[in-house]
Amino acid sequence: CLALRALCLGSTLGTSQLSCPPMSLRATWYEIRDGRRHVVPYTHEFVSNTKGRWVGRKVLDVMRDEMLCSAEYLQEAVAAGRL
Repeated sequence: CLALRALCLGSTLGTSQLSCPPMSLRATWYEIRDGRRHVVPYTHEFVSNTKGRWVGRKVLDVMRDEMLCSAEYLQEAVAAGRL
């Protein structure tokens, strides 16, 4: 979701609201390719609790420090749309 990508790149935790369209608004859930059913890519809003020490910090900083993700991995994930 573009809102999540923008949040990850510069906003701080605890100060923004994310808004992604729910999966139920999609016209189709899957497509058939080569006789196999493939889920159509979709956005998903992941909602989680925030620890007090995370408030006011950037998402990438929290992920790097608390989830032990490297800064390089996080930047690649954001650029690829995985985060």
